[in-house]
Amino acid sequence: MSDRRQMDMDGLREHWAWRPEWVRERPCLYWYLAVGPAGLAEACEPVLAELRRTPWLDVVPPAWWHVTVCDVGFEDELDPSMVDRVGASVAEAVAAAAGGTPPGALHLDCGPYERFASAVALRVGPSAAVGALQQTVRDATELVLGPGRPLVHRHRFRPHLSLGYANRAVTGAELDSLARRLPEVAGQAQVDRLSLVAVTRRDRHYQWSVRREVPLHRVPVPSGAVG
Repeated sequence: MSDRRQMDMDGLREHWAWRPEWVRERPCLYWYLAVGPAGLAEACEPVLAELRRTPWLDVVPPAWWHVTVCDVGFEDELDPSMVDRVGASVAEAVAAAAGGTPPGALHLDCGPYERFASAVALRVGPSAAVGALQQTVRDATELVLGPGRPLVHRHRFRPHLSLGYANRAVTGAELDSLARRLPEVAGQAQVDRLSLVAVTRRDRHYQWSVRREVPLHRVPVPSGAVG
């Protein structure tokens, strides 16, 4: 089944409903790959133009495009020294996983579309390289947090870049209609650092402040991996 048809099968739930633990002005720490819009935004402009005409979708401004790598926890529950240790642990692990290679940009392939429960997104790859980086970051983060503070999101990692979030429940027919109108898209982006960010939600929009940045290296792909 094609990615386009998979996106068509079901509708979307409304994205912005507050969860009991995440309320206004309570920053949550995440590791992000902040994807600069240069080049990629130009490739996506025909898609973005169509998404902006879709009233039930809140389009993500290119300046805030990102790939979520790993959650850390709510900032008010973490001592600043622990946040510092998480940053140092991830920096050490990323450098060690690179096997001595110098810092360098990670090249990302963006596209085709993917449907998430409440978002329209682009798949991000190569899956093996991004997955290896995510596992490194996750392990190094958990090493500091310890078993008493497990990471929240333990579902299968699907690297993606969200283009828009549903601002109400969307039927499968509505999503199918949008999918028919969207032009195919494939673009590339380069990211040279991991960003530890404190994320807040305001006016149906994610915003963040950077707490730490870690230079990326070309992470070796695990033996036997594909993607």
